[in-house]
This record gives sequence, C-alpha cells and structure tokens, in this order.
Amino acid sequence: MLDKSANIGRGASGSSYQDVSAENSSSSADIAEANKKACLQRRYNKRTSTENFYSKESTSLTPAGSSSCDPPPKRRTPIINKLDPVMLIPLKKKDKIWNFVRPGGSRVAFNVETLVDFMLASGDFADPETRIAFSDADLEEIDRLVSANGFQKASVLAARHNPQKYADVKFRRDALEGIERCAGDVITDMLNTIECADPDEAQMHLMIVDLPLFSDYYHQLRDADSAYAKNCMESWVQFIEGPPNKPHRDPYGLIAFLKRFLRNLQNAGFDNGGYGGMLTFASGGRFEHANDVDGDY
Repeated sequence: MLDKSANIGRGASGSSYQDVSAENSSSSADIAEANKKACLQRRYNKRTSTENFYSKESTSLTPAGSSSCDPPPKRRTPIINKLDPVMLIPLKKKDKIWNFVRPGGSRVAFNVETLVDFMLASGDFADPETRIAFSDADLEEIDRLVSANGFQKASVLAARHNPQKYADVKFRRDALEGIERCAGDVITDMLNTIECADPDEAQMHLMIVDLPLFSDYYHQLRDADSAYAKNCMESWVQFIEGPPNKPHRDPYGLIAFLKRFLRNLQNAGFDNGGYGGMLTFASGGRFEHANDVDGDY
C-alpha cells in the first residue's frame, strides 16, 4: 500500500510539473509573438509618419502628381568654383558657361571658349583639374553650346576621334614629362646626399655624378621647351630650399652652393665656360673644403 501510494503521489506530482511546464512554454511563446507584433507595428507607424510628413502640402516636398511614397526631390548641387579651371581667372557673367558634373556629384563651371581652345590645342579631352575624361555626351553638349553661341570653333567630338592629329603632340609631351621625372630624381638624390652623407663624400658625389647628369637633363629640357624648363627649375629650387616655415638645414653650405649652381644653369646654360665655368661661378671662384665653410656658404 505504501509503495502504491508513493508511486501514485510521484505520478501525480510529475503530472502537475508537466502541466506547469507546458503552461510556461505557451505563455513565453505568446509573449514573444506579442513582442514581434508590437515591433512590426512600431516600424509601420514610423514609416507611415515619415510618408505623411513628406506628403504635407505645407512642406512643399511632394511634387504635384507624385505619390506620398516617393522620396523628397534632390537639391541641385551648387557650383564649387569661381575661377576658370583653364585660365585661372574669375568667371564673368558675360562668359558662356558649361557645367561639368563630376562623379562625386560636384559641379564645376568652365568658360566654354577657353575649354574648347585648350582641348583643341592639347588634344587632352579631360577635366584639367582632376584628369577625369570627358565622355562623348559631354563633348557633344559642348559642341552644341559652341554652335548656339556662334563661336567659330572646330568640333571637339570630331577631334577626339581623330587621334592621329595629336600623335606628335602627345609624343612630345610624354618625352618632356619623362625628362622632367629623370631630372627630378637627380634633384632628390642630391638633397638626400647633402642631408645624409659625409660632407666630403657629398661634395665629391655632387661634382662627379649628380651635377653633370642634371645639367644634361636640363639642357635637353630647355632646348625642347624653355618656358617649361623655367617652371620646372622654380619648383626644383623650392624643393631644395624646403618649406618656408621649416627650411632645410645647411650647416656646410652645400644647399646654398647647389641653389647658386641651379640659378647659374638656368640663366647662363652651357655658356661662359660650360659646366666648369658654372661650378666656378657657383662656388664664388673656389670650391673650398666643406668643413671650412661657416654660416651661409
């Protein structure tokens, strides 16, 4: 009897536990389902309120005939420049302006006359600031603007599809850029030698290796395009000097000597005694031991 009652008691208690467990699981599922429905309702209410906001007549964001679900219209991006990117002069009201929209969305204004002259002269049909190539649709739009204003200009679209016309121009430009890069590498090597090498070794390296090589490159560049060579020389001298707020240190006077050599090369070239004459002039008639120079050499 005791065993049966015990078994009955355990069975009864086990049944009650199972009922409580089932009830708890069903209530948890109901709570989860309710939370899910509440979340969806909140999302729906938020979306509805946003659509209602944009569809209000007071905001004037929804055009006539458009749906309340349409996004608000995008504002036109303002023009980011006041100077002509080609001539670097202020754009005037009387200028015929062509707007170019870059991939990032910014709009740039060009004087269409100067832009067409630049492209026809250089054979470079790209944005002169970012080097982004103009598409055929852009060039066709430029041709229409030129024709509408009565300018006597050749078609830039036709010129672009005639690459042989600009083959010599591009070859010459690439050759000049190649010489400029070679000369710039020598300038970098000279400054690195002055800053890092022993003064005596730096002196010998400049005189035997760098200065004759740079003179040859600059001679080629100047003979091909003197104006381009002059602009390059100005940038090289500024690189040798360093930034204005922190110029390169010159404890041995080698930077001052190098600047005088570059200026003499620019002004006199290979005249007045050639390379040896330029060295003599740059060193003030002598090339002393670097350690004997004090101050600005």
